[in-house]
Amino acid sequence: LVNTTDKSSHSIKIVKSQNVVLSNSSAHGSASEYLTASNKISKQAESFMFIRWSMNIKLQQNVISNFYHGIGILESTDISILNNEISGLQGDGIRMGGAQRLKIMDNRIHDFLGSDQSVNHSDMIQLWSTNATIISSEIEILRNRLLSGNGPATQSIFMRNEQADKNPNQKDRYYSKITVRDNLIHNGHLHGISVGETNGLLINNNTLLPNQASSMGVGMQRKTMIPMIRVAEQSTNVKVFSNVVVAIHPKILVEVTENYLLSRDNLERDRQITKLFGRQRLSGKLPDSAYQMTEESELRTRGIGSSLTQ
Repeated sequence: LVNTTDKSSHSIKIVKSQNVVLSNSSAHGSASEYLTASNKISKQAESFMFIRWSMNIKLQQNVISNFYHGIGILESTDISILNNEISGLQGDGIRMGGAQRLKIMDNRIHDFLGSDQSVNHSDMIQLWSTNATIISSEIEILRNRLLSGNGPATQSIFMRNEQADKNPNQKDRYYSKITVRDNLIHNGHLHGISVGETNGLLINNNTLLPNQASSMGVGMQRKTMIPMIRVAEQSTNVKVFSNVVVAIHPKILVEVTENYLLSRDNLERDRQITKLFGRQRLSGKLPDSAYQMTEESELRTRGIGSSLTQ
């Protein structure tokens, strides 16, 4: 445990450790409001946890709320983050660099307090390669609910590969064996599922829905965007199928196999959502039942989208 009055600190640090389990616990930080450049010094909270140079760590069935960042992981292996509830954060939910054999499953990450983007680029789940000596591989992101609710928008799953961006011909810098499956995303930023240069990428049966109640930006210039699926064009061995989403980039991936594309037009998309989910619009903080497909929904009959909507 560290001094939580130090705003640059973490309440828990796990360093050069193995076989650690944190379960059935509740942790509540000091975060109380949206961060801006003017209140950052006085209102930024401590972060919850940082894991480095460790292995066989499990976080299960915990409630984590009102911190700056939630869980940070750097150069660690065999990490499981299962069945946790993470909310009220000012920064990022789960942030990682140099992670191998990592599973993020059945978590509910929702309703952030958020930050002005001049302070922090908020992500619910983030992976990066800057300053990481380990190349990230064997990462599974399965059956999570990522819901901005009435809070500010965030990037939902954002996995940039900065090392490969700078050296796209160095295939040994590519991530490998990444799976993003069966997640429900309701958010207001275009990076719904974005994955950098990877060899071996599976993105399937995810449902990505725009949340008109959530916006993101700098100062008063905040806007709502539509979450999409984006994959770095240099990636190899990519499969993207059975997702519900407005757009997939690059466009060639749309043709790989069956995805259900929602309309970019708000009125037409509302009509689609009415047919698929029985509601005219999906916006703001909603009960889980609001995301359930209707019995006659085309998504149900075709087996498309997340099981969390069935």
